[in-house]
Amino acid sequence: MAKLSFTLHISQQDYDDTIANRYAVLPKYGVEAAILQRIFASYSTFSYEDILLRSTLLNQFYSTAILDIRSMAEHIAHLPNVATDLQQGVVNVVPQIARVMHNGKQWNHTSFASKFASYQNNGAFPIMDSLVVDVFAKLRMLGFFVKNTKFSKETLRTNYSLYVDVYNEFVALSGMGKLIQNGRPLNYKEVDDYLWASRKIKLLDPNSPEAKAAPVAYAQVIGNAINIIP
Repeated sequence: MAKLSFTLHISQQDYDDTIANRYAVLPKYGVEAAILQRIFASYSTFSYEDILLRSTLLNQFYSTAILDIRSMAEHIAHLPNVATDLQQGVVNVVPQIARVMHNGKQWNHTSFASKFASYQNNGAFPIMDSLVVDVFAKLRMLGFFVKNTKFSKETLRTNYSLYVDVYNEFVALSGMGKLIQNGRPLNYKEVDDYLWASRKIKLLDPNSPEAKAAPVAYAQVIGNAINIIP
């Protein structure tokens, strides 16, 4: 294996502290995540009505910018084997959900589709988020990756299989594959929680109300391992 040009180690303590402090700085997101988990559990069928409810809340809370959420819900409802594929963690179901026709044009909503899949099968699908894409792109430029060395932000946004491959390499090289939550290795959702919260909080102005309301929690997350990346 080639020698890494840049190394990154995320420790158990670093992970635990970040997870413990994230919602002290970003309290509204904790409320929204809990609501989504409840809705996905309580309205879990693949009827058009249940899918529309889940999709509408997901689109609103995550700002995934789908203007015609009804067409997306109808698209998901008519996908063959979608429930089974989501239950079994079949990676290709995410691009199948993402590609939808609207007004004669095909749209590719990979971010929304990955979030829908993640909440539908908690932990089985990594969420494709612009903040995480940005981290991976910066790590690539620093020489962190060994296998995936030539991807761009655009290819990560549009090629979910590649995104998963890069994600898995990141987990392995950063040490997150060895971290534990509730007595077992981290799943994708738990890795997502660390990455997203870390970078979201890094974007905050130090004088913002969120940072000032929880200065100790803010300082911990700002100083964590992943946030050494610019």
